[in-house]
Amino acid sequence: MIAVAASSQAVMGNLLSAAAPWDNVGMVLTSGGSGSGVPISSRWVLTAGHVVRSGSGTITGTGTTNFRLGSLSSGTNYAIDQIIPHATDDVALIRTTTNLPGWYGMNLNTVANQTQFDIVGFGITGTYNAGTWTTTGGSYGTRRRGQNVVSNTFNVGQNSGFNRWTQVYRYDFDGDGVDFFNDGGPVSGGDALGLSGDSGGGIFENGNVFALHVGRFGGSGGGTQFGTIGVGIRLSHYSDFIRTTTGVPEPGTVAAVAFGIGALAVRRRKRSKK
Repeated sequence: MIAVAASSQAVMGNLLSAAAPWDNVGMVLTSGGSGSGVPISSRWVLTAGHVVRSGSGTITGTGTTNFRLGSLSSGTNYAIDQIIPHATDDVALIRTTTNLPGWYGMNLNTVANQTQFDIVGFGITGTYNAGTWTTTGGSYGTRRRGQNVVSNTFNVGQNSGFNRWTQVYRYDFDGDGVDFFNDGGPVSGGDALGLSGDSGGGIFENGNVFALHVGRFGGSGGGTQFGTIGVGIRLSHYSDFIRTTTGVPEPGTVAAVAFGIGALAVRRRKRSKK
């Protein structure tokens, strides 16, 4: 998800610590591919719907799906006994057969424009050279963290599937001194961008997950270059689906037992243009 920073900006952003308290974010490994996931209780994990569906829309089997903590090369698998995708949209819930070591509180309220966030996932990374990003093969499977900011002030009219504002948050990948959509420029140290394998990874504010990375569009080079737009599905739009499926209590109750991670982050803003 995050590249080693060859400049002040990097694909997924400047590499930040992805250890505690992010070590409960994990991988969702299926027979058809892999993504990321965020535990929201001792046994329930949120991920993107397309992570647990095949190209034809078939749900992957519980016997072929695992939630994995650690890394791809060294980690612990937790078997899955339920996979419940939303009937129409790109969000899903999976249930482990045994208890997980930790989880995160949810923010099921709408998050304001310009909220700075942490994005955490296991997707591929890339390298930056002479103004161009190149993705790195075989780089899925390491937990990485970057930062960006919600940018709901622009509507670029690309990819109508991501234009329903009540369902998604957008964020843009600024760099090389360019503020592509005039939303204030990159965060200090460089913007982050979710890539392949980060789908289902958490977008956090104050340690609570409020969205899941589900895609990207725009830009050049297959959506890896500066000017690319990242998309996170809003948990606030799916609160009934999440609560009905899991029985997870109100967000404040969950946050209280989520190992105190809410104190980690503070809300920040992008730097104003000068």
